[in-house]
Amino acid sequence: MLPKQFQPNATYDLIRLGRDHDGGYLVDPASVTRTKQLISFGLSTDWSFEKSFVARNNVPLLAYDGTVAAKTLFRRIPEYLLRLRLRKLISSIRILTDYYSFFRHSRIHRHLNVGYDSQKSASLQSIFQQENPDTPTFIKMDIEGSEYRVLDDFLKHASDISGLVVEFHDVDLHRERVLNFLEEFPLTLIHIHSNNCGQLADSSGDPITLEMTFSADPTQTSSQPSIPHPLDQENCPRERNLPLKFE
Repeated sequence: MLPKQFQPNATYDLIRLGRDHDGGYLVDPASVTRTKQLISFGLSTDWSFEKSFVARNNVPLLAYDGTVAAKTLFRRIPEYLLRLRLRKLISSIRILTDYYSFFRHSRIHRHLNVGYDSQKSASLQSIFQQENPDTPTFIKMDIEGSEYRVLDDFLKHASDISGLVVEFHDVDLHRERVLNFLEEFPLTLIHIHSNNCGQLADSSGDPITLEMTFSADPTQTSSQPSIPHPLDQENCPRERNLPLKFE
């Protein structure tokens, strides 16, 4: 069972941003409205959350992901064409076209990962110092385990954040770190969702990948938590549900 601190203490006003299933997240609509800049860590080839967000509040976007670049997408096209993999060819062309259509003007993609400062990555602290984003900011983070490297910086910049969505990986190995973050982070935990892709669960059956949403000033709709929430969707619809159980 998960620690009771992992469960929101009430039900809050939530909306869903992003595509159906994997890539969509539940957030506080007021935190979206209050935001002056969206910062996104982790894109891969899915920026549906970012598109939904700026469609609702057209603020500048600063995205960090060193694993995806236009040249990578370009390289796939001739490969798929030669192999007559038409479905993947069409998908790659669509993604590349959407990339150039979306990432322009005030929507910037930095080809860096997030974690520590190096030639290929940047720390959250340096991003706030160098980019000087408008505050309050909303942050979305899905960086495949590197989130633990920036949790301390979230605490330092909590007053600059209107809302946060973070995907915690390998929770079975980092349960105490997540718990410490929940106890120290001043924003309210308003939602938790299990990621069922890969059926990754620990020996007790608890999911080891968890999506959590926080808000600086959420609107409570019920004194009782609602887990799962009616807007929740399984990340991978063809795989079985991984229910959440709390102490």
